[in-house]
Amino acid sequence: MKEQAKKTAEQTPESAEIQILKDQVAALQALIEAQPKSLEEKIEYFKNKQVLMKRLATLDEYADSLATIVTEVDKESDADPFQTENFTLKVTKKQGYSSENDVLKMRNPKVIAEVIRFALGSIDTKRHELQNQINA
Repeated sequence: MKEQAKKTAEQTPESAEIQILKDQVAALQALIEAQPKSLEEKIEYFKNKQVLMKRLATLDEYADSLATIVTEVDKESDADPFQTENFTLKVTKKQGYSSENDVLKMRNPKVIAEVIRFALGSIDTKRHELQNQINA
């Protein structure tokens, strides 16, 4: 009886390791099956990844640029929190082929910084989504 208990106790760690290895093999097989099979599918797969990476690079550039700008706007805000001469937030409406009219024009650095931070948050969300799609 004691010998059987010893054998069972000894086999349990090994069988647990075997089960872990089986799970890893199953996960790797699923990953391999998810990969494209034919050459055309592989080409399309990597073209899609390339498009996603270009979009991510563009968003990275926007985020870097906006982060620099928001730092500068914050410095302006420290000097005068209600008005700045160096930054303007504009919303324009296109009329005709090439003319645009200002619908909204603000020079308040606090508001400008908040709008930029909101845009940065949206860009970061989209960047994470793209990164997840690229890594999938």
